[in-house]
Amino acid sequence: MPITIYAPLSYGLPNPLAPPLQRRRPNVTIDFITCGHLDQPDTRGIPCILRLNCIDMKPPTREMCNRYNGLDRELSAWLFRHREYHETCERALDKIESAVDGWRPERHGPRLVAIVRCRAGVHRSVAMAEELARVVSRWDGVDVTIKYVPPISPPSGA
Repeated sequence: MPITIYAPLSYGLPNPLAPPLQRRRPNVTIDFITCGHLDQPDTRGIPCILRLNCIDMKPPTREMCNRYNGLDRELSAWLFRHREYHETCERALDKIESAVDGWRPERHGPRLVAIVRCRAGVHRSVAMAEELARVVSRWDGVDVTIKYVPPISPPSGA
């Protein structure tokens, strides 16, 4: 079933003024893995389409780090108030989309990996991976999973 893709106005949001493009996406699962800068996630030979390092991006305040992790809406909202997070997310989505569009599951397999790092693998990388996965999960023919290394607890209010 073809999907309608519009020229992006902002990552993943359709531009109603752009002419629609018809495109079919392959059936593929993207495993988003978040980790600290010293962690070596096990990708088990699955091709990696994105290695995103958030370590040089503006970190949350110490108070926010003590109170929240990247799964908390408060922390994510704070991070995405900064332009660099939006720009980095948009560039990463472009890279993921290019990889998915050129992917042939029958030849290369049904899984891909996207690794998102920061210093501890708890705040910036988790919030960024969650946002990337949220957008990508809406693409036709693409499923997502997220693995946190180290494991992350859900928000306290959940």
